[in-house]
Amino acid sequence: MSKGAEDDRACQAYAEILQEVRIAQTAVQFLLGFLMAVAVTPRFATFDSADRAIYVTALVLAFGSVGLLTAPAPLHRLCDAMDKVRLVRIAGRLALWGVLLLMPAMSSAVLLVLNLVLGLSLAGLLAAVILFWLVGFWFAMPIWHRVRHTDLPAR
Repeated sequence: MSKGAEDDRACQAYAEILQEVRIAQTAVQFLLGFLMAVAVTPRFATFDSADRAIYVTALVLAFGSVGLLTAPAPLHRLCDAMDKVRLVRIAGRLALWGVLLLMPAMSSAVLLVLNLVLGLSLAGLLAAVILFWLVGFWFAMPIWHRVRHTDLPAR
């Protein structure tokens, strides 16, 4: 494959990564908005240490996720001279790690809310089910399809 064709393919792959990141960013922005608002509500003052630990965990994971999900944009801007194939590989990994952090961030936020409504044991069970569900649909199913349909091109 020629360098020009390889660069064109890399540019297309990078555009696809950015589109995927836009979808994930909507979820993480909503989550961060919710979590940031929680700390300024009157109910937050009544949180016990377990509730605060869950809150801090969800907040830190969500901020880590947003940091990783937004990293491909400045990477592209600041490393414009970088080999495009390498840029796509790094951006893809950053986006993947951002989504990996988003799963426990979402589960932690659900755990926080459900703990206040249902108590810790049932909330923990439901949050674990949600985390398992996310892992299944976001990772296990795509990996299963990729393995099952080996004729799909690797990225």
